[in-house]
Amino acid sequence: MHIRSLLVLPLVVAAIWMFLYGGASMPAFGVGMLAGFLPPAIGLWGLWCRFRRQAVAHYDFTQNLIDVIPHPVYVKDAQSRYRMVNRAFLEDQESSAESIIGRTVREITNDSVSGKTSLEEDAAVLAGAELRVERHDVHPLTGAERHRVIMKGSCPGLTGERLLVGGNFDITHWWISEQNLLQAKQRLQEALENEVALRQRTEDFIQRLIDVIPDPVFIKKSGGQYVMINEAFARYRDVDKLKFKAFLPVPKNPLAHQKSLDEDARVLSGEDVTKEDHTIRQATGEEVFRIISKRRSIFVDGDPVIVGVEHHITEWRLAERELKRLAEEDALTGIANRRHFNREAERAIEQAHRYNEQLSLLMLDIDFFKRINDCYGHTVGDEVLCEMARRMQLCLRKSDLPGRWGGEEFVALLPHTMLETALMVAERLRAEFADLPVGTSAGALPVTFSGGSAQLRPDDSLQSLTARADAALYRAKNSGRNRIENAETGATVFPEDNAAW
Repeated sequence: MHIRSLLVLPLVVAAIWMFLYGGASMPAFGVGMLAGFLPPAIGLWGLWCRFRRQAVAHYDFTQNLIDVIPHPVYVKDAQSRYRMVNRAFLEDQESSAESIIGRTVREITNDSVSGKTSLEEDAAVLAGAELRVERHDVHPLTGAERHRVIMKGSCPGLTGERLLVGGNFDITHWWISEQNLLQAKQRLQEALENEVALRQRTEDFIQRLIDVIPDPVFIKKSGGQYVMINEAFARYRDVDKLKFKAFLPVPKNPLAHQKSLDEDARVLSGEDVTKEDHTIRQATGEEVFRIISKRRSIFVDGDPVIVGVEHHITEWRLAERELKRLAEEDALTGIANRRHFNREAERAIEQAHRYNEQLSLLMLDIDFFKRINDCYGHTVGDEVLCEMARRMQLCLRKSDLPGRWGGEEFVALLPHTMLETALMVAERLRAEFADLPVGTSAGALPVTFSGGSAQLRPDDSLQSLTARADAALYRAKNSGRNRIENAETGATVFPEDNAAW
């Protein structure tokens, strides 16, 4: 029975008494009736007003909570009319709350087929069913193709009526590998009749909402005390969700813990925080990328809290890293490809000119490489190229940049290096190749290379620097191979017959 019904009960009883008995005794009886029923009526009226204030406060907190969620989330009544929607829902519909609240999906969409389907699903869910379905369709406003996971469940509302809770989660970019979205497991308890029970029901309602979210969600107070987490958060942290409530974690990294507390203090003072975080999980060594969003809200007990969401983007960031690696590395040898080498070399040359720094360049070419391919096959030739790149990396400094120029030709940029030092490095590498055969699938093969070295001049560009080193390389080839030529000496070229390889 509603409280307002209790308020009018004394008046109804008095009216029945007057109708049945009337007469002179009625005024005295009426005064007695009012004296007897008025205090309970006033008390019930005060209880009802208090209940209304609490309900408004819990509604505001719930709205603030679901607005943090980056996916469309909504609550409907038993007639499938929208009672509550979050910001993501309004942005997806490109509409306002005034045009959504109180209406059904059929009333706000032009697609009668999808509207009918949605109403049928709502009826089934309100009857006790649980809905979790992956759907491939197009956006009704933009026409863009999309894959979504649609989840719906029912639960009792704060005043006892049956509500439908739902969410739409766009998985267009990763729907093939990410199909294990969470299903809501908890049902809200029956309508409660006092303040303590109402608070418990509100917490259960909020827990159900955040458990639908596939990203880790948490609510915590100042000092790092967690008061609520969802199933995704518990699974990621490998903790018991129920035991984790009101938990104050022991900091494993005091500096990081203090930084988190300082950030929480800024959020509690009114600052919104959105940041990208890159960490390594200590338990598994797994690399993790997250976008963390935090916002201030008021909890059901009236205390300020931090509401946060961790959106995991690890797969996207690792894919970006792999694409970048493929764009910069030579696919066979793993060192810089020509495009990446040119870009980095131009930057280094510009810096050397600006700060008047020394810089040298080596151009190296494997001798008679075509004969290796012809005699042993391209697989063995590839093995020789890979060994050339490996020995270059071992011989050079971390600040040097080796690259594959093309075919069997390699290049190396040596910043902060004079020509004499560059020649010594090239000669050491050449001698190692000449003295140590290359192990291949066809056996150990004697391999040599020729090279040219040039030093950056004040008026040099990358093109002119490589041209002089390349010219020195061809002098080395024509002078007998298996040698390093200095581009700055201007030595005369003497072609020789090398057919006796």
